[in-house]
Amino acid sequence: MMKPIVLLVDDEAPFVETMTKRLSKRDLKIITAFSGEEALEILSKNRNTDVVILDVKMPGMNGIDSTLPIQECPRFTCKSFLTFRTTTQYIT
Repeated sequence: MMKPIVLLVDDEAPFVETMTKRLSKRDLKIITAFSGEEALEILSKNRNTDVVILDVKMPGMNGIDSTLPIQECPRFTCKSFLTFRTTTQYIT
């Protein structure tokens, strides 16, 4: 059985490193990106990605803006948003 592939996107390298270690222990294959633009580039080359975890607030293309092209991809049928922010500023 193949490991599920997770694309983890966050502009904070320490967070990405910690989450990669933690998620890898759950028998997941982790691919990382540090911007929305990089995430879209990676997804275009890795069509077998199962899950995308995006930070909402990133410089350049933020997580919300990155979801628009991702939503056009038919293989991602479920979109969930989870935030730890206390404001709804980025949620439309």
